[in-house]
Amino acid sequence: MISAEDPIFESLEGCYGNYNPIPRLKKLEENSDNDELRTEILDEFLDNLYHQGSVYLVSFLTIPLLIRIALKYKFFDARIIYLVGMVEIARKEDDFQIPQKYLADYENEIRNIMLLAYLNKDWDYDFTLVTTKTIAAVNGQIKFANSII
Repeated sequence: MISAEDPIFESLEGCYGNYNPIPRLKKLEENSDNDELRTEILDEFLDNLYHQGSVYLVSFLTIPLLIRIALKYKFFDARIIYLVGMVEIARKEDDFQIPQKYLADYENEIRNIMLLAYLNKDWDYDFTLVTTKTIAAVNGQIKFANSII
């Protein structure tokens, strides 16, 4: 299981250089009822983990931790689902190689995004589009995922 205690987080790069998401993940968890802060942190993750189609090792190590927090606190935020889908599409299109040490955990944990979506009882049009795209991407259906706006 990918752990927030893994020392690799100290040396990871995001789109703007060195980026350690662990302090922000902890802040998100400590302030789970603060919608404004959640929005700020999720926007930051979108900027740093998936930027103009680029992804980084930090993207693949952060997403499982983010999904665990979202499930624990029932964050039904389409941005989390969107981030998972877009990172997974970029991984497949760019043939990004996740180190073997993390690959199985990553692939198992991103499937939990389907549980997060299922637990949301308020599926509006946009949430449905994002979720369908992400589920397709997580299941390797990249052409189909890309056909969804």
